[in-house]
Amino acid sequence: FMTQNMINEWIDLVPANKIIGFAGDHCNGPEKTYGVYKLTLENIARALAMRLERGLMTQSRAIDICKMWLYDNPKAIYNL
Repeated sequence: FMTQNMINEWIDLVPANKIIGFAGDHCNGPEKTYGVYKLTLENIARALAMRLERGLMTQSRAIDICKMWLYDNPKAIYNL
């Protein structure tokens, strides 16, 4: 619940193009990296669902944020 609240605060305070939703720099093996990745996706989904249910965001905006955080932003920041 705390992570979801933090994500919602980020949405309100930080430009969406400045956030990377997941970084795969976990040094404890691929299994733990995958686990963290799955938890990250869950937390982002729950935070955005909370905003959708409360009418604070459109579905289109939620999809845009997911794409930015999980694909566009890392690609741009790391020049991939």
